[in-house]
Amino acid sequence: MVTGPGTYTVTVTNNGCTSTAQTTVTVTNITASMSGASTLCTGGSTTLTASGGGTYLWSNSPTIAVNVVTGPGTYTVTVTNNGCTSTAQTTITVTNITASISGATTMCTGGNATLTASGGGTYLWNNGPTTAVNIVNSSGTYSVTVTNSGCTSTAQTNLTITNITAGVSVTQPTCGQNNGSISVTPSTGSTYAWTGGLTGQNPLNVGPGTYTVTVTETVSGCTSSTSFTLNASTNITAGGSVTQPTCGQTNGSISVTPSTGSTYAWTGGLSGQNPLNVGPGTYTVTVTETASGCTSSTSFTVNASGNIAAGGSVTQPTCGQNNGSISVTPISGVTYAWTGGLSGQNPLNVGPGTYTVTVTETASGCTSSTSFTVNASTNITAGGSVTQPTCGQNNGSISVTPSTGVTYAWTGGLSGQNPLNVGPGTYTVTVTETVSGCTSSTSFTVNASTNITAGGSVTQPTCGQTNGSISVTPSTGSTYAWTGGLSGQNPLNVGPGTYTVTVTETASGCTSSTDFTINASTNITAGGNVTQPTCGQTNGSISVTPSTGSTYAWTGGLSGQNPLNVDQELIR
Repeated sequence: MVTGPGTYTVTVTNNGCTSTAQTTVTVTNITASMSGASTLCTGGSTTLTASGGGTYLWSNSPTIAVNVVTGPGTYTVTVTNNGCTSTAQTTITVTNITASISGATTMCTGGNATLTASGGGTYLWNNGPTTAVNIVNSSGTYSVTVTNSGCTSTAQTNLTITNITAGVSVTQPTCGQNNGSISVTPSTGSTYAWTGGLTGQNPLNVGPGTYTVTVTETVSGCTSSTSFTLNASTNITAGGSVTQPTCGQTNGSISVTPSTGSTYAWTGGLSGQNPLNVGPGTYTVTVTETASGCTSSTSFTVNASGNIAAGGSVTQPTCGQNNGSISVTPISGVTYAWTGGLSGQNPLNVGPGTYTVTVTETASGCTSSTSFTVNASTNITAGGSVTQPTCGQNNGSISVTPSTGVTYAWTGGLSGQNPLNVGPGTYTVTVTETVSGCTSSTSFTVNASTNITAGGSVTQPTCGQTNGSISVTPSTGSTYAWTGGLSGQNPLNVGPGTYTVTVTETASGCTSSTDFTINASTNITAGGNVTQPTCGQTNGSISVTPSTGSTYAWTGGLSGQNPLNVDQELIR
């Protein structure tokens, strides 16, 4: 192996024989290199050029000497010549420049604004300045170009002029009041500074005077001032006069001023400029001037006037008669005019009805009317009801109406409002009302009543048994209560004794009692004599008592009253 240039000889020996050969070696000298900018602007490109002869292979793939790149990074090129290679590399960086402008976008009329550019490098404004700070005094679009390392960036901003002008709308006060108001523009985004103690955008209840407001726009700080005057106003004055009423009537009147171009609102139910037929009282009118809406109020007092006063009293009729009377006041210096045909101050014998008297005072002509009601009187009316007697008793009763404030006078020996234990007959009662002495009579008839009668029959017991029975009348619509433990209408198996039944009629409750006697019965008693058999014979006999009116039934085959030839076994 050889490592350098030169001529190299080789001698070969074989079996004593030699042979020589030689060659010359030269060195190919290849050096790769690269040229071009090592920086580029954002969004731009740079050209890298390789040299060294032969062929080229870039790390980002191109195979020519010239490589146009657009992004940052390390770029390598390999140059090949006669089989030899050489490598070169470079690093590309990007210059990132961004221009921006800060500062106000508005300014007040006659003022200026400061715009400040940033981004590094040098600055060039479209209105001439080459510094970062640009002071301007007019509206428009301002742009700045920032240059750094050959790269540029542009920014722009719009500047407007805020032209604030304070304006006002004034509502003048009316009717002598401090009721004026002011509305200031602009209405939003501003503050308001006043003279005269006012506040806010729309001060209310403003009195006469000259006021100045300074409006300051909150965002820009721009201000504008204006002044204006509120004038004093006048009001109407309500007045008038009263014509007082007479004869106790509501015939007063009121006349109100001013009389034209106004409306009138009253208390007390009055209306209009000149209300008539006004009674006593204090009335307030509010006069409103139609054109201005101004109002003024005043009060008028209408006094009560004296009049005669018709009065009197009624004596009501009594006991259903037309015997009422009326007494009227006043009693002198007057005349009386009646409805209903009455006359004078004290009409008598007046029947039911409503009567009106008009009393006229002779001196003044004043009148007064009043009405009297004479009621229809009622007489007492005797009435009542009868509770008829029952069960044949004198147990009827009478209840008389009315029940209070009266006395009762009877025929037939009765007394009081509710006589009891009344027997059959017709009775008349006269009822006298204690207070009025009015009387009324009526009659009541008390009927005779009947009662049930308990009866019946007995079936006597036999053979010494308790097999008697009783049948009671009446048999329907009644209940039966017994002594001796019996029950029902027809008790059976009744033994000797005396029994009392009380029969109660269900519908009326009337009762009747009766007694029944059950006698004791007797039974026969069987007896007799035996004659014993003798000598072992069946020659015994039996004699049975009683001996007549009876029949005999035997065991052992015997028969008759006196069986014979009875053996000993049968007798035993």
